[in-house]
Amino acid sequence: MLATTTALTLLLLLRTATDDTIAVWLNAAITLWVVSVWFLLPIWVRRRYPPNR
Repeated sequence: MLATTTALTLLLLLRTATDDTIAVWLNAAITLWVVSVWFLLPIWVRRRYPPNR
């Protein structure tokens, strides 16, 4: 929910400051980066380095 709110807020700000097409592409790139850092990177780390028990 936080990632969605951040992405939509960023889109609103970018659409105000730049052209609509540029804003959508920038927002898509930044949202993809956020998703990869918040979700994909932790999943990869958990699989790569299992906990030592």
